[in-house]
Amino acid sequence: MISVSVGRRQLWRYSSPILLGVLFGGCALIPAPAPPRSPEPPRFRAQSMEDVVNTRAVINFHRTGFRISDATAKLFAVFDFDTPVTVQSPGGRGGAGTLVGDMLTIALGQRGIKTVERQHLQRLLQEQGVIERNRNLTPEEIARLVGQIAKADHLIVGAVTEFESANRDVPIPLFVPEDERDRYTKDYGDYMTRFDEYKRNFKTWAMLAAPMFLAQEPEPKALPIEKHEELAAARTRSQLGTVANIGVTMRVLDVTTGEVVWVGQGAKRHMQLQHGLQILTQELIDSLLR
Repeated sequence: MISVSVGRRQLWRYSSPILLGVLFGGCALIPAPAPPRSPEPPRFRAQSMEDVVNTRAVINFHRTGFRISDATAKLFAVFDFDTPVTVQSPGGRGGAGTLVGDMLTIALGQRGIKTVERQHLQRLLQEQGVIERNRNLTPEEIARLVGQIAKADHLIVGAVTEFESANRDVPIPLFVPEDERDRYTKDYGDYMTRFDEYKRNFKTWAMLAAPMFLAQEPEPKALPIEKHEELAAARTRSQLGTVANIGVTMRVLDVTTGEVVWVGQGAKRHMQLQHGLQILTQELIDSLLR
């Protein structure tokens, strides 16, 4: 009579078919347990050109005691921004600076802030020849003088530091979409449950039929979702697209004191030059009014 004992009830439950094979067929006939089938890997998807190119606006600013809580009671004058000759500008030099001034005026008006009508401001400059007669003054001093003439409380001046658009090869990274992530996470969890059972069966088989394999620990063939996401992020493909780079610096002056009470710098990348500039000016005004 053959007596077999494995010492644990759990081991007996998983090994009983194997023990029957020992009793009736001998150790050499016991087949090794088969590992579970790995789940289908998640399918990657390429990010859109918009997601890659259109970055969030980066705003850095500093204020010196300036608070805008009562801004609705103040009157702002927005000057055309300077546009260096090195900066690409629609309509020739100065076009980008005029566009920034218009967009800032619109952004202020949308937030209930009163501004000097820009055509009126231009007429004041031309009629009184403020700039022509005060060439020795700094831009801030000229702005303060014009602000007093326009009866504004605060002036907004600045410069367009970058305003260019070109077609470029854009590296488009891959990613695991949400539906594939959910599907694979579930399949991987089911796989690991079956794999844990397989490891127990493998150990029982090795104890009874092939002790030389006891030192071998089966390793899962499937990767966790985080590894697949790393693999996706490491893969890119190149695609031709329009890339616009925009940069703006902005200063707010107090007409009464002439002090620069707020200074900010913004940068953004976008597929469309003017749309990107619009977003950037909106962000600058939001930062000013915080």
